[in-house]
Amino acid sequence: MTCYHCHTQFCDGASSAEEMVQAAIKAGFPALGFSSHAPVPFPAFWCMPHDKSGAYTLELLSLIEKYGDQIEIYRGLEVDYIKDETNALSPHIQKIASDYLVGSIHFLGQLVLDGERWTIDGSSEEFKTGLDQIYGGDIKRLVRDFTEQSVAMMELGGFDIVGHIDKIYQHGREYFSLDEKWYRDEVMTLLEIAKAKDYIVEINTKHYHLLDFFFPHQDFIKDLKRLKIPVQVNSDCHQKEMMTAAYKEAYEALKAAGITHERVLLDGEWKDIKIK
Repeated sequence: MTCYHCHTQFCDGASSAEEMVQAAIKAGFPALGFSSHAPVPFPAFWCMPHDKSGAYTLELLSLIEKYGDQIEIYRGLEVDYIKDETNALSPHIQKIASDYLVGSIHFLGQLVLDGERWTIDGSSEEFKTGLDQIYGGDIKRLVRDFTEQSVAMMELGGFDIVGHIDKIYQHGREYFSLDEKWYRDEVMTLLEIAKAKDYIVEINTKHYHLLDFFFPHQDFIKDLKRLKIPVQVNSDCHQKEMMTAAYKEAYEALKAAGITHERVLLDGEWKDIKIK
């Protein structure tokens, strides 16, 4: 087991970086990667401020020195793609020393609601308000905007792992069925470009015990197998107790789909390791 999607008190995590390392060692991880929410050019409480990026780097270097004989520790960021504002290739992102990057969509461009940047990753009430007030209740248009932004992010590149590739389903499921063809076509668009660009698609287990699905939804794991997309299991951990949340279920789902390897960062290289 490994994890390369992990958040600490430098952004919106509840545990310190050292507590995360200790939890990973206790779980028997050979490697742990930190992926603080990267700075964005507007107020966002869950993102690491620009002025903390230096301390973030120094803290991780200190932990590498302290625990390096017990676990490999990697420095990463979860980077938002926001058209014309920020992406994995932005100078302010490139200045932060990183071993890898996770590319994610949390915002749909410059959409503003009640004076603040609207996010698809807030509460279900916030999602509904944005759907109604910004999109006039048109869930298909909202989902297609998510797909368009995700495609643009992947086309641009500069990162290694696609974070929670179908995150829009978390709140969107209240307005459409997973089985609707138009929605499945949107997800397949994302998977096909991930394949074309050779990105790693994470099996994000964060909400499984709450919502009973991963990102991507387990219904699409067979498509990851069919398309031969490299995968890795990540808990998107925000507190040390959740380091291996739903890992058992995730590995069982991969096994059931016939996926035998995951792509992980070990010895400083991406490697396809057989799942035991």
